[in-house]
Amino acid sequence: MHLECPECKTKFLIDPAKLGDKGRKVRCGKCSHIWHQEPAAPEQAKLEADVKKEQAENLRKAAQQKARKEEPALPVVYEKKHAPKFLKIAAAVLLFVNIITFVMLSKDIIGQTKFYDLIGQYNTAGVMIDDVQMLAPHESEEKMIYSIDWRIKNNSKSKRELPARRISLLDADMQPLLRSEIASGDSEGDGGVLAAGGIFEYKSNTVEDLGKLGRYIALEIGNPFELSTR
Repeated sequence: MHLECPECKTKFLIDPAKLGDKGRKVRCGKCSHIWHQEPAAPEQAKLEADVKKEQAENLRKAAQQKARKEEPALPVVYEKKHAPKFLKIAAAVLLFVNIITFVMLSKDIIGQTKFYDLIGQYNTAGVMIDDVQMLAPHESEEKMIYSIDWRIKNNSKSKRELPARRISLLDADMQPLLRSEIASGDSEGDGGVLAAGGIFEYKSNTVEDLGKLGRYIALEIGNPFELSTR
């Protein structure tokens, strides 16, 4: 039998026999309102008893069919559901992306591997810019030409690949006017490798300031992945 709280309209299912022949006071389990509930009319009680009996019989038949590995003929009682195929594919793709992301971003956890070298995430720990000297600039027509002497030093105890380099000309608001990038390694015969304590020198790197808007020069080093995130 279904009851409805007069105050909050919450519905409840109870056994009609618990109300007896004269009804009884009941309390709402949601708002705690108390009221006197009359028993169900005989015809309503009989209808609910018949429905309950029919549902029990349907459940019994469905259980027998399931035991025989048959598809139940009563989908209201038992329904075998399958996830759509596209959801399974989406879940597999999401799992794959999460695994790849974890591997790429967890170098400090699992250590430097050939995988990182392969994708350009080689180890640059201990490699730093050292001894930067700005030479006197000179003017040429509509541009200013700056020259810089600088070097890269490997302060680690292991050999390191010569990192990629970037020289940027910035305006007064620190916004880049131009950028010049040099790929990893070197073409001058050292194989692009810095030995432990090794130094690679750049002499008279020039930067041309068209329009004479430049105010700062920024030097950056790192593997390609590191430079791409800056």
